[in-house]
Amino acid sequence: MGLLHPKPVDILSILSHFSLVFLKAQNHILIMRGVSTTLIIIVTVIVILISAIVVLTIFSDALWPIVDITQARSTCIQQAGATCLAVGKLPTTWDAQFYYKEGDTKKLGSCKTFYPSCKCEDNSLVDCTLA
Repeated sequence: MGLLHPKPVDILSILSHFSLVFLKAQNHILIMRGVSTTLIIIVTVIVILISAIVVLTIFSDALWPIVDITQARSTCIQQAGATCLAVGKLPTTWDAQFYYKEGDTKKLGSCKTFYPSCKCEDNSLVDCTLA
């Protein structure tokens, strides 16, 4: 019987095999880290958007103020008088819609809604009676 000689071991092939396994594992960890980072970013963006919608809903009256009908009529006639005197015509916002409150009801209207026959002639208001 002869002596059993172990097979020669190629150290370089073993090291290259382990380095490939290590690189694959490291690559997998980087991919998973990238996926989790992407998910965190997406969830953060969704939370921010939902928060913005809630805040805008809560403060929507501040964006479009609702004035009392008396204040709305007064503002319309003051703007019409000043613009007519200065430029010789009604304000460009005469037909612009805004919200006003009549009692407990919120309504949409314009200055033209309140004063439909109002005109500007010779730099003075004519026929501005309430509708």
